Amino acid sequence: MIDRLYLCSYCREQLPQDRFYVNIRRSTGVSSGCIPCSRQYANQWRKNHLDRGRAIANRYRKKKPHVRQEWGKHNRAYLAAYTREWRKTHTVLRRRAGDSRTILQTPDWANMFFLKEAYSLARLRTKILGIQYEVDHIVPLNSKTVCGLHVENNIRVIPRFYNRSKGNRSWPDMP
Repeated sequence: MIDRLYLCSYCREQLPQDRFYVNIRRSTGVSSGCIPCSRQYANQWRKNHLDRGRAIANRYRKKKPHVRQEWGKHNRAYLAAYTREWRKTHTVLRRRAGDSRTILQTPDWANMFFLKEAYSLARLRTKILGIQYEVDHIVPLNSKTVCGLHVENNIRVIPRFYNRSKGNRSWPDMP
């Protein structure tokens, strides 16, 4: 099999596909620059912009030292209330780090009310019963056999022990 050659936009060399980063947004499927050139460009950009950002921050600090810290000291009650309100309205967004897959696999037609209620129920059961409860996806979101959706028909609230022991390996009516 002959490898297709791609032109690097920086060094202008024709290189095979494995010398480029994958970029699914481009029609070719690879980035415009080869890996060494892309790294060099990124490092240079980071260096230039980091220095510029530090210079701007230092100028601001010299003009107005500790402005932000002083404001925070005088507005603690406001900040606490704002933080509480934000956490209430953004509960679905504030989940474990590995839950980005959950957000990606939530279709537009999913009923967000029922999804939020399930997470609220899990927190409530944990608080009242003293046993850790979690929202479980009946058909796993990511499995070797099947990938489920993050919808109200595919979730249930169960104790953490059962959810963790089940993993992504089994579900009801599994073939």
